[in-house]
Amino acid sequence: LHDALPIFESADADTRELWVTINRRGYDIVFTDAIIVTHNGTRIQNPELTIPSFGGQWAGEQWSDEAFESFFVATVTLVKGENKFRFEIATDDNEKDDAAFNFDKIELRKLSYDITVSAENGTVTPDVTRAKAGTTVTLSVEPNVGYELDTIKVNGRPIINNEFTMPAENAAVVATFRAIEYTISVDSGVENGTIAPSVTAATMGTTITVTATPAENYELVSITVNGSAIRGNTFSMPAENVVLGAIFRAAGAPKYKVDFELGEGSGDITGLDESYSENDIFKLPDGKGLTRDGYGIVGWNDGTNDLALGSDYTMPAKAVTFTALWAQKSDMVFEAEH
Repeated sequence: LHDALPIFESADADTRELWVTINRRGYDIVFTDAIIVTHNGTRIQNPELTIPSFGGQWAGEQWSDEAFESFFVATVTLVKGENKFRFEIATDDNEKDDAAFNFDKIELRKLSYDITVSAENGTVTPDVTRAKAGTTVTLSVEPNVGYELDTIKVNGRPIINNEFTMPAENAAVVATFRAIEYTISVDSGVENGTIAPSVTAATMGTTITVTATPAENYELVSITVNGSAIRGNTFSMPAENVVLGAIFRAAGAPKYKVDFELGEGSGDITGLDESYSENDIFKLPDGKGLTRDGYGIVGWNDGTNDLALGSDYTMPAKAVTFTALWAQKSDMVFEAEH
C-alpha cells in the first residue's frame, strides 16, 4: 500500500466504520504479526488488529472456498478533506514495516447499531439484530395463547405496522401484550331452569362460577361449557368465547348403583356415592391406596370401555360395575413429576 492512502478526502465530517477486505486467492501473503492503523497520523485502532496468517506461498490453487474476508478495524471520526490512512505491520522486534500484502478493498461503512428486544407474554423477533441508520427493520410478532399485541415502542416511541427505520443509535424494542377478554353467554335453549355466570367476559385462566336455578320440581344434572359437561359449577376460562348450557331433569329421578371390582387387588374406594342418576357426572377413583402384589392399577373398565384413573364419568341409565385394570410393575411406565 502507499505510505498515505486518501480514500475519503472530500467527505463532510462524519463517523464511519473502517473495514478492510483481504484477497485470499492468488497472492503470496505470509505474516503472523499484528497490523497498526493510523488516521491522519493518529493511531485509531487499539488493540492491534490480528489477521490470521495465510501461510506459505500460493501455487496456483486458492487458499480456501472463500477468497475474500473482511475485517472491522475501528470506528473513525472523519475530518472534511483530511482523511489519510496508513497500515503498518508490527513485527516481533517492534519495528514497523509498510504493509506489502494485498488489500482487495478498503471501506468506510455507515455505522451499524444494535437492536435489543424486551417482551412479556409474547415474542418479538427483528429480521436483523444490527443495522445501519436508515435501514428498515421488520419485526415478527407472536403473542402467547390468550394474549394480543398492545404496543411496540422503539426507544420509547410507538411504531406502526411492526416496522421502523433504524435510528443513528442502538434501538431498544419494547413490546407489551395484553390479555384478551373472551365473552361468556348463555345458550337460549336451556329449559326447566336458569343459569347465570359470575361475569360476562374474562381473560384466560380466570375462575368462573355459574349459578344454576332449577324450575320448580326440577333439579340440575350438569352445566356445560361449549358443549362439554363440567363437574360442579366452576370452570377455568379458556382462550376462546364460551357458551354455557345446562341440563335440568325432573326431581326424584331414579338412581343406579355403582360397584367396583378389584379382582385380586385390595383397598377401599372412598369419596363416591353408592348410586347416581342418569347423566350425573362423577370422578373415578385415582387408584391411590389400591394394591396388588407385583402389579399396579392402570385404569378401569365399565363393561364396554377402558377408562383412565381419575377421569370424569357420565352415569348411564343402568347400574355399572367398574373392574380394575392391573399391569405387572415391570411393564409399567411411570412419569416423574417435577
